[in-house]
Formats: sequence, C-alpha cells, structure tokens
Amino acid sequence: MIRPHLMVDIEALGLVPGSAIFQIAAQTFNPVTGEPGEAIDILIKPAAPFTIDSSTLDWHLDGGTYPLTAERRALAVAPLLALYRLRHWLKAVGPVDTWWAWGATYDFPILAALYAAFGEETPWRYWQARCARTVFNTLLPGVKATPKPHDA
Repeated sequence: MIRPHLMVDIEALGLVPGSAIFQIAAQTFNPVTGEPGEAIDILIKPAAPFTIDSSTLDWHLDGGTYPLTAERRALAVAPLLALYRLRHWLKAVGPVDTWWAWGATYDFPILAALYAAFGEETPWRYWQARCARTVFNTLLPGVKATPKPHDA
C-alpha cells in the first residue's frame, strides 16, 4: 500500500521562524497518480509572542491576502487550537510518507517554530521534509510556475 504524501503551505506575517502564521493549509495526495486526497485549511489569529514584519505585512496588504475578510476572520482560531486541529486531522489521515512545501526553507522552519513555542514536536521528521520548488525547477528548468492568487 502506498502511503500518501502531503503538501503543506502557510501564510505568515514574516519570513523567519517566530513569525505570526495566519493560515495553514495541507492536502494529501497519491505520489504515483497525483490524485488529491484529504485537505484542511486553518485560519489563525496572530498573537504574541509571534512577530509581524512590516514589509511582509505590507506585501500581504498590497496583495489583498491580509487582513482576513470578516467572514474568514470569524473562522480564525488561536495558534494552539490550530495545532490541535492539524494534529487531529493528521491522525484521521493516517501515516504520511513525505511532507512537501513550495520552498522548504520557509514553510517548515516557521511552522516548526510554532510547534516549539508550545513545546510540541513537529509531525514530520527531518528526513520527510521536501521542497516541491526544487523538484519543479529540476524537471522543468526555465519554466515559471503559473501565478495564482496568494492563499495557502
């Protein structure tokens, strides 16, 4: 049986570990067929002690991705509750073979800092984290990814 892979994406108000995360999204997929599986999208209320970088905030303001609309803000939860929801979802999904992010030097370290802030271990191990951008650029050199609205 093939264990699913998982793509994770975050939106944060900074570029370094300790930055406030305002969205975590994840989706499992079959690594052989590419068929999508289960998905989750968690909106988070930024809170201390997490930091906000003014230039990153400006970038999100200019792009219309932050602040969240009133409708989406009503769905946002505290950071610790977001981790609880993600943990519960991962338990329901079952074992994941490989974790992917579009830029492993951004999503994984910032997300790991969120876990560390609450004394939690990350649900992935160091050898499971992969960079989808590297694979894309290696297989399709010179091809640019199609721009999309910025939303995890």
